[in-house]
Amino acid sequence: MFRRGGLDADMELMLADLIIHWLIRGAGDSKLKQVVLLELAAGRAQEHGAMPMNSGRPGTFDAADMAAKDNYGTAAALVKCHHESRGGVRGLVESGITSVPPYFQSPAPGSPAVEKTTTFAMPTIDLSLPRAAIVSLVGEAARTCGIFYVTNHGVDAGAAVSAVRTFHELPLASRSPLYTITPVDGVTYGTMPYAPGQGVGPLLPWQDCLRFLSSTPDFGRIPEVCRDALVEHRRRMEEFGKEMAGMLLEALGVGPERLDVEGWLMACHYYPPCPEPERAVGAAEHTDPCVLTVLAQDDVGGLQFRLDGGSNNGAWVDVPPVPGALLVNIGDVLKCATVVVAMVRVAVDALRAARAVVVKCGTITMDIIDATSLPTAIKR
Repeated sequence: MFRRGGLDADMELMLADLIIHWLIRGAGDSKLKQVVLLELAAGRAQEHGAMPMNSGRPGTFDAADMAAKDNYGTAAALVKCHHESRGGVRGLVESGITSVPPYFQSPAPGSPAVEKTTTFAMPTIDLSLPRAAIVSLVGEAARTCGIFYVTNHGVDAGAAVSAVRTFHELPLASRSPLYTITPVDGVTYGTMPYAPGQGVGPLLPWQDCLRFLSSTPDFGRIPEVCRDALVEHRRRMEEFGKEMAGMLLEALGVGPERLDVEGWLMACHYYPPCPEPERAVGAAEHTDPCVLTVLAQDDVGGLQFRLDGGSNNGAWVDVPPVPGALLVNIGDVLKCATVVVAMVRVAVDALRAARAVVVKCGTITMDIIDATSLPTAIKR
């Protein structure tokens, strides 16, 4: 599309920025904006010398190439182009792309595939049982795997997941004015970059995310068509999260009077269909920096979980969606309690978009959760 040459590097970059802003602010076709974005991204990376050929596909590179060259500036420029398009990953898919752009994170080299033959069965906790039985089951799940389904919880999770789909599949003209990766009134929307590590550029996951960060986010910023369902889901999740955290601490032998759960984050994830799912990740493997995470997902799924301990140690398994169930996994805050902290990741699908609503229940303010203060029964 663009023939390069005749201008110095700084002038070409400035001209590229002007073209991007002109296209974004004008009434141009959204597909054209995304095509221009990809052309400029490839041109910038080649200009910085960080576009080695990969798998025979011209104009591509992977995370290892970038890390080896310490080419943080190039990655940042590509990501900046992506954000300036204000279309997110869904905008790229709507433009008709047939390959993954070079600024998206690939699975880590040697990352294990999902184990299809494991005999692991995810624990399920039925909240209609007597409380003592629930607490016992929560404690057992915390000791063995750190992740479990919850049924009969009284939450209409399907309404929230449907609202997430409604928001992310709005026309670009309705979504793009809300695009910001820095909080505005406690709300962000966009393709959220991973925090860069040493010598690694700020690569992006294959997902767009609407997040509500503060204790009182301004839900008025989002369209009315999906607002009420998300407001209600956040309210119900605060109640559910406190109840579940209380039972978890009770299972650990800590009195509920010591509980003070603070800080909530609700993330509405959308994983568009990916033309090359083997070259992208919806979310890299991670643990959650919170007390616990509550997930409502649609029937597409994509969440995967790493088994630790036993004959399946280190194996990754799919976490299939269970209709009507919520999924709870234990976060980093309870590492010192000798429970299992769940390691998870998200794969993407070639044909179907996936939606999920995640609520991270914050920190626990207390001073007695350590290995020496816990009952012997829960120590591993």
